[in-house]
Amino acid sequence: MAFTTLVLANLLLIFSNCSRSQSLWDSRRASNLTRWIVTSATVLFLALALYLPFRSSLFRFAPLPPAELITAFVLALLSVTWLETARLLRRLKKPITMTQT
Repeated sequence: MAFTTLVLANLLLIFSNCSRSQSLWDSRRASNLTRWIVTSATVLFLALALYLPFRSSLFRFAPLPPAELITAFVLALLSVTWLETARLLRRLKKPITMTQT
């Protein structure tokens, strides 16, 4: 479960770091083909490593039941929350400047 949490957290960091000004939720809508290919390939290979008997025995992984998979995702999301919170606080602290036209 630790490996799955690390992989998912890294994927979430990729989404989070795509924009310094947007939130994780907003950055997922940006059209970046490479990011989606990398994300899809990573999730596919993670699933193969966890659930394909040859691969799971090669890496000595046990298949994760759905509850543990959800737990891994929640833990990964929590690990990125501090960054998103800091980004939100930075946006809230930024002074609003008025420009004259």
